[in-house]
Amino acid sequence: MPQTKYKIDNNIRGVVVRYCRMCDKYRASQRETQRQIAKVIDSNIILIGAEFPDEIQNKLRAAIWNSTIDAKKYPYEVWNLPTVSRNEFYEQKRKFIFHIARDIGI
Repeated sequence: MPQTKYKIDNNIRGVVVRYCRMCDKYRASQRETQRQIAKVIDSNIILIGAEFPDEIQNKLRAAIWNSTIDAKKYPYEVWNLPTVSRNEFYEQKRKFIFHIARDIGI
């Protein structure tokens, strides 16, 4: 059985993480391409943890977003997510990155 259903190339993953880090700047950009990338990221943030109850979902969104921006500073262990296992947290993060890459077309 595969470890994850959201396999992604490290180079593509790196590009998506860098886009996420630039998201605030891209939202205010004059360039349509950059604004579109920010819209894709924003629409995928909303989908994080959709299968969880609202109170967990909001905390999970913040945790995954911050972990995507700065993985060393915000690993799973920093967050108090008692109903989300470590494996599920990282699977949700891979899913988030995978869907952004797919939606952007890379």
